[in-house]
Formats: sequence, C-alpha cells, structure tokens
Amino acid sequence: MTQTNFEKFVNALRYVTRNNTNLNVRGNKYNAEIKYANNTYLRFSNQNGKVWAWKGQTAPNKYQQGIGTRLRKYGVNAAYLAGVRLYHEGINVRNQVPPMSMPISTRIMRKLGAVPTGPRRLRFRKKKYSFLSVVPAHSKGTRSMTRRKNNIK
Repeated sequence: MTQTNFEKFVNALRYVTRNNTNLNVRGNKYNAEIKYANNTYLRFSNQNGKVWAWKGQTAPNKYQQGIGTRLRKYGVNAAYLAGVRLYHEGINVRNQVPPMSMPISTRIMRKLGAVPTGPRRLRFRKKKYSFLSVVPAHSKGTRSMTRRKNNIK
C-alpha cells in the first residue's frame, strides 16, 4: 500500500525528532503534533492532500528561547525529507504584534525559507492578520538538512 503525502510527512517528522527526548510526537493519517511542554506545541493537518502547519503556540514563560522556531524547523525539515510542500497560515491570535503586522509564526516560517503562495490574502476578523506561505519541497532546505543530505558534519 502506498503512503499518502501526509503519512510520509508524519514518518519524516518522527525521524527528524528521534533524538530529542523533550518532545512528544503523535501522528496518524489526518493530524500530527509536536509537543514540547503543556502549552508549547505545533500541530499539522492533512487538508485535501496538503500538509498544513495549522496551529501552534509557545507558552509565555518560553518566549524568546527559540522553541517555536525549533518546532517549526522540525516541520520544515520533515517536509523536505518527505518531498511534500508544507503550507502555513499565520494568525496573530494573542495580539503579540500590532494589528496588520506580520504574525511571529509567519516571520519564523519566512526565516526558515517559506515563500508567499501568491498575492497576500488578508482576512479581518478581530484584528487577526493572515498570511499564507509555503515551503517548497524542491528548495535546498535549511542549512542542517543540506549538511545531513551531503553527509557533512
């Protein structure tokens, strides 16, 4: 039986997080989650055959420690290994940035290589800003993935 793109992604996610004992990784055919602590996690879902990083948060006492970036980097690396595109929609739910500013999660994803899928799509709901971005599977990936692929230490 052939695996769906999302199942490939979940297997790759388990692979890239295998050495981190601080993480709890769960996944099935429809959803996956990387959880660091009680209120620090990133969830992925299978929506019409596309892999979405759809919900995540960092506990307030863990801000500015790079944990949110690390969780998203695991997702980007897993998408690269599985050869699938990873879609992301950032929303400023906790109003951590001014209205109409780019959400922190979108800034993180762009730093990791995400590119816009096309024209900006804005939805105005309770001062939320939405930006759709995608990490192309054919990109060179992040620096650590390039090193691992070329067996460079």
